[in-house]
Amino acid sequence: MSIAWTETAIHDAYETSCEDPLTGLASAAHLRSRLDDAYRLAERSGVLASDTAAFVVVEVSGGVGPDMGLLRSLSMLVIADALRTCFDGDETIARLGEHRAVALVRRSDAIRGYRALREVLDRSADVPATRVWVEGLPATSGAATRLLGELGRGSTASGLG
Repeated sequence: MSIAWTETAIHDAYETSCEDPLTGLASAAHLRSRLDDAYRLAERSGVLASDTAAFVVVEVSGGVGPDMGLLRSLSMLVIADALRTCFDGDETIARLGEHRAVALVRRSDAIRGYRALREVLDRSADVPATRVWVEGLPATSGAATRLLGELGRGSTASGLG
């Protein structure tokens, strides 16, 4: 009996995905891992991660009501597709909470990606009002993890654009 339970537990662990099941975007945990990688790489290269990477954040705005949760969820599908269109390289794109998604991008690509994303979303009739901004990375990996937590909870952080 215990062997069957162990095999099932191991199988479940391997089957656990690092993707959001609705949007196919990376999970917040996977983004945190990639963010830690970015900080380690920057340190090894003798530069600051805040000089080499940034977040592009998308937030679905919306009112209150029984239909808003469904509308936000459906909107996140379109936003996920738009993010993958605008950031089709090695960027990490993740869903943070019910109404936000974020792309971890090269800082040099952040403004170009922001503009392209804003244009794609403005042309889409399937997305309610959205807010898009560039969020600079903090100086330390620990502060970046806290920032991700704030973004996931819906707190507004200071943006660059």
